[in-house]
Amino acid sequence: MEQKRDRATILEEASESILAGSIEEASALIEREYPFEPITPQKRTSTADRVIRIAVRDGFIDRYSGKKLVNPGLLRSLSTLLPNGVFPFTPHWSMRETHAAYWELTPTLDHVKPIARGGRDAEENIVITSMMNNSIKSNWLLSEMNGWFLHEPGDIDDWNGLSATFLKLGETHPDLLDNQTIRSYHRATAKHLTERLFTA
Repeated sequence: MEQKRDRATILEEASESILAGSIEEASALIEREYPFEPITPQKRTSTADRVIRIAVRDGFIDRYSGKKLVNPGLLRSLSTLLPNGVFPFTPHWSMRETHAAYWELTPTLDHVKPIARGGRDAEENIVITSMMNNSIKSNWLLSEMNGWFLHEPGDIDDWNGLSATFLKLGETHPDLLDNQTIRSYHRATAKHLTERLFTA
């Protein structure tokens, strides 16, 4: 595989060509070694069912850090059951009004090769990571992230993201399921954990 030249060096050489009076040479260099590649992003979907399905597949392990993540339904249940201010959450995720656990422990779907960089919205290109790491990685490739790599998925039998506890909370506090978001995660969790038990 041909090694790509350092991109900053390419821009340095293009700038030097311009300073030397040759915009044409600079243009040719950019087009040859660092061309603009327009990308039409694919539509992406993120539902409670899809998040839980992939979280179960990955064993509720952050694939970029190797750390444990927690079922979003469990987090929302704690915010609902605990007194105001103990474990707060707001739908707009304000950092002033939302407990840090939501950023650190919520499993989110991330495209290893970002949609904005031509990645597909297909499960072989999707892993779970925390909301915080998802925000940091943004539209970068792993090769562009210093020290980042893809960790092995976890084993759902070793860590299920407190999903079993979340299902029990739904049984002991059925009023939790009046919340549409919690109900969606509860339904998806029951479905995919059961499927995992029967296919293991």
